[in-house]
Order: sequence, then C-alpha cells, then structure tokens
Amino acid sequence: LLGFVKMDRVNEFENLAQDCEQISNRLRGLAPTLGNVVEVVEANQNILHLFQNIQNQMDRGFQRLGRRINNVEARLINMQNSLTRVRLTVDKAEKLDLIRTINSSCVRENHPITWLKFRGRAFPHQANNKRQFNRLNNEQILNILNYYGLPVSANGERNRKRILNYIGVPN
Repeated sequence: LLGFVKMDRVNEFENLAQDCEQISNRLRGLAPTLGNVVEVVEANQNILHLFQNIQNQMDRGFQRLGRRINNVEARLINMQNSLTRVRLTVDKAEKLDLIRTINSSCVRENHPITWLKFRGRAFPHQANNKRQFNRLNNEQILNILNYYGLPVSANGERNRKRILNYIGVPN
C-alpha cells in the first residue's frame, strides 16, 4: 500500500511536471505575441498622436479659413457700400443733368424752377420760380447752399448765382 501511494505521488509529480512543461512551452510561444502587443500599443499611441496632430492642423487651418472668409465678407461689404455710393452719385449726376436741362429754359421771372431734391431730406425752402427765389433772404439762401453742400460766400449775390448755376438756371 505504501508503494502504491508512492507510485501515485510519483505519477502526480510527473503529470505536474508535464503540465508545467506544457505551460512553459505555451508561455514561450506567447512571448513573441506579447512583444507584438507592446509594439502594437506603441504603434497605436503613435497613430493617436498623428491623429491629434492632424486634428490640430485642421483646427488651425479652419481658423485661418474662417478669418479669411471674414476678411472676404468685409471686403465684399465695403465693395457693396462703394458701389451703392457710386450708384447714388451717378443717380444724383443724372438727375442733376436732367434738372439742368429743364432749368436751362427758365429765362423769365415767372418760369418754374425744378429743384434737385435728395431722398430722405426735406428741401429747406420752396421757391417755384425765379421771382420767388429772388425774394428768399440770406438765411434761406444759406440753407439751400448747405442742402446742396455748396461753398458759402460772404457775398449774398454770389451765393444766389452759385445755386442757380448748380441747378442750371440761366443768370
């Protein structure tokens, strides 16, 4: 019986030794894979850093693009405002040219005067013909000069002539 127990123990040790050998062989077989895992983790970290760098570059690029778009929008608004001013200037010039043509026949005191009136600004004084215009006082004449943005002279008669010349009425 003692021999049988000893034999059982020996078998058990042999089995255990074989199991240890198999486990050891398996671990040896896994060693390259474990090394690869470390390499894969490092590669993944590198890829992550690359993606972060790409993301940062894209963010900076989009910020620059946004600033450029804002600059283009501001320039377009400036151009639109400039075109509006040019259009208004051309409209004003065309209206003034037409009014001057109409007023060129205003040679008598009772002939009607056509005034250039700006949109959104009330004309300062009403004078329907040359007679009424000649009755305007100096303050009223100065108001009309200011309305048209014409230079003011100390000479009242010169101021009247300046207005009449501006709107095309013969003196």
